[in-house]
Amino acid sequence: MLDSVRSEVIDPQALSPARRHALIAELYAIHEAIFRGVSRESFAAYVVDSPAARTRIELFRARGQLVGYCAVHTFVVEREGQREVVVPHPQRPTPTATRAWMNQLADHFGLERHDSELDGVCKVGWITREGPSARASWAARTDAMTRYFLAANPGYTRGEGLLTLMPLSLAGLVEGSLRHLRRSWRRSWRRSWRRRVSPHRGPTAVRGPRDPVQT
Repeated sequence: MLDSVRSEVIDPQALSPARRHALIAELYAIHEAIFRGVSRESFAAYVVDSPAARTRIELFRARGQLVGYCAVHTFVVEREGQREVVVPHPQRPTPTATRAWMNQLADHFGLERHDSELDGVCKVGWITREGPSARASWAARTDAMTRYFLAANPGYTRGEGLLTLMPLSLAGLVEGSLRHLRRSWRRSWRRSWRRRVSPHRGPTAVRGPRDPVQT
C-alpha cells in the first residue's frame, strides 16, 4: 500500500465552509486513532482554523482514503526589531535568555505552562494512544534525542508537550530537504530490494532429466 500513497498540500483557509467541515471530519478521525484528550472543536481550532499567519496541511491518501497528515503553522512575531518564524522542531537545552523568549511565545500562543520546574513543558492535552509495549520500547531507546525528550517531558503520557524553537535559514531548509529525500530514497530502495529477493512460495519438484519442472 505504501507505493500507492499520494500527497497534496492545501491551504484550509482557501476551502469553502463545506469542504473545510469535511476536512475537519477526516483529520479528526486520523487524530482520534493516535491521540485522545482533545475535543473535535479544540482540534479544529488548533489545526485547521489556527490564528497562524500561514497554515498549510499536507494530506496523505492511499486509494482515495486519508491515512495521514502533517500540519505546519507559521507565526510571525517581533523581537528586538527582527522578525522570527516559530515552528515545531526538536531542540536541545537553550540559553536562559532564549528560554525566557520562548516562555513569552507560549503565553502569546495561549499555551498553559507547566506549574513545576520542568522548563518549556506546556499542557496541550494531546495524549498519545500507546500501550505498555510501545511505552517500554521508547523507554529502552538509547539515542540522544529520545533520551532528551523523555527526560525533559516525562509527562507526555498525560498530554504535556515540549515547547521548541527553530531558527530558519536557507542552509537549514536545504539540509532538511536533502535529509527528507535521502530517507524517501532509502525506503523506496528497501521496498524494491524486498520485492527482488522475496522467496518463491509455490511448490517445486524435479522428477528427472526428462520430466518437466513444476513451479
